[in-house]
Amino acid sequence: MSEADTRHQSRRAVRQRNRVQRVRRRRKIQALAAGGLVLGVGASATVAAWTDEEFASGTFQAGQFNIEANVDGTWQGSNTMQFDASNMFPGATAYAPVVVSTTPDTTVAGVVTVAASGGEGALAQHLQYRAVATELPSRGTSFTCDASNFTDGADYVFGSGSGYVDLASAPTSEAAHPVAAGGNDAVAYCFEVQLAQDAPNDAQGTSADHTWTFNARSQTEGSG
Repeated sequence: MSEADTRHQSRRAVRQRNRVQRVRRRRKIQALAAGGLVLGVGASATVAAWTDEEFASGTFQAGQFNIEANVDGTWQGSNTMQFDASNMFPGATAYAPVVVSTTPDTTVAGVVTVAASGGEGALAQHLQYRAVATELPSRGTSFTCDASNFTDGADYVFGSGSGYVDLASAPTSEAAHPVAAGGNDAVAYCFEVQLAQDAPNDAQGTSADHTWTFNARSQTEGSG
């Protein structure tokens, strides 16, 4: 091979080697560029993550629940029923009404039950009583408490049409009567107290005291 051919082949080999190197560099640059694009896409996704917040607030206020009683034509938060029971004799009876309602500013309905404390005094063991309840459509409805209330079909809170409870005992009635909010209705109780027919002579001149407590519990719709 001539010297010219040798030089020609050498130059061609150099060009071929340079071409291969250029191709390799170009591939590396493309690979790096592709990696850069991937990183760029990831960064763009992070920036585009929109956020938002909403808030809710509330104001809370408790309602009111109170009852009051009417025994003498006036409504009071604390009241005492009065029996005209002086100078009682064996078999004598005395009557007293109690009308219970929620106060006008009461915001929830409720139920009323009655509990007896048990009579005190020498005469208590000779007294007996019973009571019935009547639901009234309004606080202003008139109510009469006398013997006519105690029929066989009456709503007995204590005792029955033919039976009495000893004044010396302390029962709690299971009867619960509803009262509406705002004093829109009422429940009227009529109590009948009787001195036993067989009260002995030594009961003369003695006396007895007794307390009935009207318990009210607020009640929302559907509660028991």
